[in-house]
Amino acid sequence: MEKPQHNPEKEVFKHYEYVESLEHFLESSGEDTVDVDGILHQLPSSARLAFENLKSKGSGRVLDIGSGNGEKAIYLAHKLQELGINIVVDSIEPKAEQRDSLARNYQNENQKFFGTVSEQTLGEIKLDRKYDLALVIHSLYEFPRDEEGKILSLDSLGNLVSDQGAGVIVIEHPEGDFQKMKHELYPAFGKKMPVSQNVVVESLEAAGVPYKVGDKIEFRFPLDTIINKQEFEIGKAMAFLFSESLENQSLTESNYQAIGQWVKKNVRRDDKSHSYLWTPDICIWTFRK
Repeated sequence: MEKPQHNPEKEVFKHYEYVESLEHFLESSGEDTVDVDGILHQLPSSARLAFENLKSKGSGRVLDIGSGNGEKAIYLAHKLQELGINIVVDSIEPKAEQRDSLARNYQNENQKFFGTVSEQTLGEIKLDRKYDLALVIHSLYEFPRDEEGKILSLDSLGNLVSDQGAGVIVIEHPEGDFQKMKHELYPAFGKKMPVSQNVVVESLEAAGVPYKVGDKIEFRFPLDTIINKQEFEIGKAMAFLFSESLENQSLTESNYQAIGQWVKKNVRRDDKSHSYLWTPDICIWTFRK
């Protein structure tokens, strides 16, 4: 019997590949701390009532939506502890691989800060408490969207925080290189237009959730460790940017090649010849309905 031919155009981008490429990005870029530092810098002014309430109580409950490996929330907990605020973090994370990493990371903290962990999505879970702070840090990209492109279940953000609480969405800045890459390549890959600041704002407005666009968080993604690799390998390392749902995402070898080509074409260099992409983020603060 003839052996089946391998068809590289039918490669499937699975959850573990998403996690591997995301972990590489987080490890090499330091985004976990950069985003949290940005949130804390804006918190006293952009969500003053939430910050003052946390300070007056000296404690609080935080919901980490799309928590990933939990590193951002753990870092936040340590930084708030320095301000005399002790928090407990409940987590929502549908990906089993990420929940495993989260459990290990909180175990390394001797379960300090550790609350409940749910494998349900925000649209599925029924919460019986209100939160002082809800974190939605780079986790909206895979949320279900309606036919008009609006993100479903964002109305929950207006109900799950307390009267003095706040939510904070961190998303790619519209002028950054990641958004530029997505807007150029998503259509070429047969994907719908990517989640953006405009999509988030339109979704919040449609859901009637009060919000305020916060400040930019300056950020660069260093490329020195991968820029000289084959374009296919660069594409694999950036694959996490192209997942748009919790289902398996089809990325072909030619897709990986195209991603690598885009990165090599658009790479920036500083005055010390270090290569990078300019990838700032933006905060969008939400409040109780």
